[in-house]
Amino acid sequence: MIGVLLLATKLAGEPGDEVVRGNTRFALDLYGKLREEPGNLFCSPFSISTGLAMTYAGAGG
Repeated sequence: MIGVLLLATKLAGEPGDEVVRGNTRFALDLYGKLREEPGNLFCSPFSISTGLAMTYAGAGG
């Protein structure tokens, strides 16, 4: 997992703080959208973000 985050940081060319802020913003936005629907909520924004980073890296981003 740490390797994926480091790779995402390298690909983005941004300091680590920017990656953390981006992941936090993504998580808050995701929860904001998902909570609009009634019922229980279960998701992992970190897992989704990591999966997207791996997809980006695998696609030659």
